[in-house]
Amino acid sequence: MSLLHRLLQDITLLGSRLEKSLGDDTGHLFEPKPWKTYDEGLPKRDAWELSQKLIANCEELVALLTPTKVKLVTECVANNGTVGLGVAADFRIADKIIENGGQATLSHLAKACNTDEHKLGISFSSPSSALQHYI
Repeated sequence: MSLLHRLLQDITLLGSRLEKSLGDDTGHLFEPKPWKTYDEGLPKRDAWELSQKLIANCEELVALLTPTKVKLVTECVANNGTVGLGVAADFRIADKIIENGGQATLSHLAKACNTDEHKLGISFSSPSSALQHYI
């Protein structure tokens, strides 16, 4: 039995058991209202354990189906958001954008922050060119 086959079987089994445990209390993906079991209270112990096993299996499935180069890119840029947010806070980027009427180019922000635009960020002409930069 392949890993993929085993994961799919386990996810199906765990999902059925969790569904029975929760009864008619289900969550929502697209409605902004809390899920009684997980947002307003604590689930029963068996439901919690089933949900954690199901989450672990789903993460394993995603890892199995994700191409290696995408995993490497994700690892390489995982910390960029945190570092970028820190730089933006240190340079008070949001304030400078507001002072400029709500829009500012990278070169304008770099001048306002007294830094080089390449140190502040990279300007891409399209999302695909940004992706190519990291691959």
